[in-house]
Parts: sequence; C-alpha cells; structure tokens
Amino acid sequence: MSGAWRWVREHAVMGFGIVAVAYTLIPILVIAIFSFNDPKGKFNFTWEGFTLDHWENAFGIPELTEALGLSLQLAALSTIVATSIGTLLAIGLVRYQFKGRRLANLLIVIRLRHVCSGPVKKNRSVGGRPATNPKWTAPS
Repeated sequence: MSGAWRWVREHAVMGFGIVAVAYTLIPILVIAIFSFNDPKGKFNFTWEGFTLDHWENAFGIPELTEALGLSLQLAALSTIVATSIGTLLAIGLVRYQFKGRRLANLLIVIRLRHVCSGPVKKNRSVGGRPATNPKWTAPS
C-alpha cells in the first residue's frame, strides 16, 4: 500500500471530525456575528454596518426571556436525569452479576473504545516493543 493511501487511512477520522465540528459551529459563529449587523429592513442577509443597538435591551422581549429560562431549566433537568441514570447503571454493572451484564458492558464500552482510541489493531507492537497482549493492542 502506498504511503499516501496509508496517511489518508490513518487521518481520515480526524479529518471527518474536524469537518463535522466546523459544520456544527460555523452557523453559530455567523449568527453571533450578524447579531451586530444593522440591516436596512427586516431581513439580515447582507452586512450593512456594525451596531450595538440590538444588544442594548437583550432581555426586553418577555416571551424570549421566558423561552431562554425554560431552555436552561430543561438543560439542567436533562443533565440531572442523564447523570443519575448513568451512575445507577455503572453501580449496577460493577456490583451485581445478572444475565446480560456482559452485553450491556459491551454496548457501553464499544463506542467509547472506537471514539477514544480508534479501531484496535491486531498484533501491533507499541513503541517498538512487542505488545504485552498479543491478541489485542492499542493503535500506535
């Protein structure tokens, strides 16, 4: 296999990750920048000039302030619920033996392994030394 193809194979996930993060964050950045625009009419499609007028009374519309408050309450509630479920699941997986425990562990850990370290490669030496576990080793 050529060196160029190997480089693409090893760096493709990182490239796709950068593209995905940019795809997610660029629209937010555009909205933040255009919030300082001074459009001539209702629509804010082209840059007309810089102004702070729209930020003088940011919480002046009660409906938007209520919507922001509700969004923050829902975010806090979902954080508490997700943390509670995750903690109870972890305690159950560590302390108790039950049917399906290994499958539950596998379903939780399999995505973490792939996201954190990339695909595991077989029979790979680490740092020039032979692998300690010849069956599965971390990618180098």
